[in-house]
Amino acid sequence: MKDVKLVYKNNTTNKIYYKFGNDIVTGKDKLIQDIVISLLTETGSNLYSPNFGTNFIKQVNSHSYNTKIPDELEVILNLAIENTKKNIIKKQIEAISYGNVIPNDELLVNLELTSIVYNDQLYKWDVEITVTTENETIKVGI
Repeated sequence: MKDVKLVYKNNTTNKIYYKFGNDIVTGKDKLIQDIVISLLTETGSNLYSPNFGTNFIKQVNSHSYNTKIPDELEVILNLAIENTKKNIIKKQIEAISYGNVIPNDELLVNLELTSIVYNDQLYKWDVEITVTTENETIKVGI
């Protein structure tokens, strides 16, 4: 299924970045884009799809985190990832039931947190997730 491309992945670093343009996204890139947008969209902020998104950003902003990985940050992120996985699979099943064809490289099988590490030089968290489709497993840094 096609969409406007907003999320790009650097194939060398596996990190994502955002850019507005005229590109169309399909396949695994669309799936990655859907995952990132879902993780970063606050639940209830989309009037047309009020159950879309997570409360991850809201929950992270309500805490102050040190340079050590707190267990609660990992728990919050895992809950957001699990919610995103559930919502995307549900959306895909619904689309298929309406007769839409979703390519195998866009069909989500599993989504999980691979690692979360605090980057002391850049003062930020480096998060890597593993996306499993019907065709392959992809590591993505967010």
